[in-house]
Amino acid sequence: MAAGCIFTRGRFVEDIPYDPNYYFYGEELSMALRAFTHGFSFFHIPDVPLFHLYTDVSNIPRKLHWDPEDDKNRAIKWNELEKKSLDRLDDLFAENIEGSMGLGSERSLDDYAIDQWNRFKKQKGIDLEQATESTFLVSIDWKKNPIKNRRIL
Repeated sequence: MAAGCIFTRGRFVEDIPYDPNYYFYGEELSMALRAFTHGFSFFHIPDVPLFHLYTDVSNIPRKLHWDPEDDKNRAIKWNELEKKSLDRLDDLFAENIEGSMGLGSERSLDDYAIDQWNRFKKQKGIDLEQATESTFLVSIDWKKNPIKNRRIL
């Protein structure tokens, strides 16, 4: 689940609120686990041209949050915040978080693992060029409708 690309009912933010205890890593997995265990299902549109570009950072006009120059001015360094995020994720997996930030009761973590394994088995593999090269975007036919005549998984 990509937090920047969720299309659902507005009530989702009440049912599965964003957990402010995550800094960078873990928030999407946390939301996916909590949503799944609360009974939400995921559907992906194939060939959506949205992605995170963290590969060649030498030629981008903005700095990334872990930039050493910016980090030296922070009271709490990004890697400390990331450690707290990972600890929070560990607590979620251990079912040590209660309330709206915890897991639901409609499906279990084991159900999630089975669901993800079944999805993984259906995959054809990762296209490394598509996953790592921005040149892939140039090759996309932007007039093509990514939804039309597609089966939702």
